[in-house]
Amino acid sequence: MTNMPKYNIVEVITLRESMLPQFHLSEENIRARATAASWQRGVNYFESGAVFDAVWREGTFTAQVEGSAPEPYRVRVRLDEQGNIQEAFCSCPYEGSGDCKHIVAALLFFLRRPEEVSARPSLRTLLESQTRDQLLALLHFLAEQHPEIIETIEDFAAPPGAEEKPPVAVDVNRVQAQIKAKVREIGRYAYDAYARADDDWPRVSEALDPAIEQARALLDQGEPRSALLLLEAATLAWIEGCHRLDQNFLEDSEDMEEENLSAFAEIWSEALLSADLSAEERRDWERKLTSWKQTMIGGSVLEMPLTAVRQGWDYPPLVAAMRGNFDERGAWEGESPNFADDLAQVRLRILKARGRYEEAIHLAEAEGQIFTYLQLL
Repeated sequence: MTNMPKYNIVEVITLRESMLPQFHLSEENIRARATAASWQRGVNYFESGAVFDAVWREGTFTAQVEGSAPEPYRVRVRLDEQGNIQEAFCSCPYEGSGDCKHIVAALLFFLRRPEEVSARPSLRTLLESQTRDQLLALLHFLAEQHPEIIETIEDFAAPPGAEEKPPVAVDVNRVQAQIKAKVREIGRYAYDAYARADDDWPRVSEALDPAIEQARALLDQGEPRSALLLLEAATLAWIEGCHRLDQNFLEDSEDMEEENLSAFAEIWSEALLSADLSAEERRDWERKLTSWKQTMIGGSVLEMPLTAVRQGWDYPPLVAAMRGNFDERGAWEGESPNFADDLAQVRLRILKARGRYEEAIHLAEAEGQIFTYLQLL
């Protein structure tokens, strides 16, 4: 094992004429978060100079670490005011326990070389100093560099009610019959491809697409409770239809179905948050969603609407964030789930539709939704 000087505690100090929060961070803290192998490899990476582009920005430390891939891995660590690590993320494919070697190396860099960490202003501070023309230029530049964000910008640039749509009639029985029939049809073709060991096959969850479109139309017309009834019927039809298919096939394709079901989870979340449900209604929907999550193929995607109905709009960290009071955790009490960005976008759409722009701006900043934040300024 490489011998390293003992650093029990280090106080992070001034950088670039800005004083970083003076908290304590110890080598023991870092070591305790990783396996012995990851720790030693992280030490080696740090000592070999693999860490670069280290930045501190309002509670978050980021760095890049050279690894085995052609491109460096990105490390992001969130710390509280006392220096406790709240969240550590690395873009590497590590799936073992504890922090990976790249996180260890980055944290050692932060601990031992604070003078080489660039302290930068918060996003709000950075953007508030820009003029309207500068912000527009930034949006154009980002859209050129990342074309995938253009649709997001379009969604928030369109004024509420820009497209008038005719009322949508809801025939729950017909919706269920259509979904079951479509599940049988797609399921038959998908199973044939599966039995032939083809590399790919149709997604059975495409049977839900028409219901998702109808629910969206109802939400656009201000009918969230009708959308909830439609989505409930669609969920039950999906569960029943899948029970008639080959279960081995469904189990093998579940990961692909979950990916395709993300839009279903999103529309569920938006309907629940748009309906202004009572506490009793929220409990009823929570019970139903919990049951469906356990029996539905791809049921793990329902964790997003489950979180939405549990939190509602009175979840304390969310309330504080919408008022502009938040820390590095954003609108979450603890570590945010992997669907946090999608749920934030759902909430922001609702806030914007209701004209609650100040709260939307605060929430966008708290949740790191930079493009939405820029659009709302």
